[in-house]
Amino acid sequence: MKKTAYVKFSAIGFTICFIFYGCGGLSKSYPAVSIDRNIAFSPAKAADPLRLVVEIKENGELLLNRIETGTINDPNVLSAKIKVVFDDREKNEISEKEILIERTGVVRNEDLDKLIEILTNLRASPIRIIQEK
Repeated sequence: MKKTAYVKFSAIGFTICFIFYGCGGLSKSYPAVSIDRNIAFSPAKAADPLRLVVEIKENGELLLNRIETGTINDPNVLSAKIKVVFDDREKNEISEKEILIERTGVVRNEDLDKLIEILTNLRASPIRIIQEK
């Protein structure tokens, strides 16, 4: 009887532990928000010369302002280019670090999460994901 009670207690303890602690690692929280395409590229406003748009394609290809910069599995070129831009801005006392993410085709959630993590590590903020209507 004592052995059964111990097993039940362990199972309950594991379940409670999993509920409170185990699920916390399953969702990531990044500083990314959605923005409507019409707001991001409003025809009423002039184009922002400091705007950085990272495009991620369905096949994982990455583009920075329409220039090929690697893939989601090899984002080193993208990271290096953004780092140079941010360092240059910092030297010129420009604090703008906003990045827009544009998805082309059906992009896997894992790829989008990885891209957001890369941009977060580069200290991009805010990160805005362009949404289609």
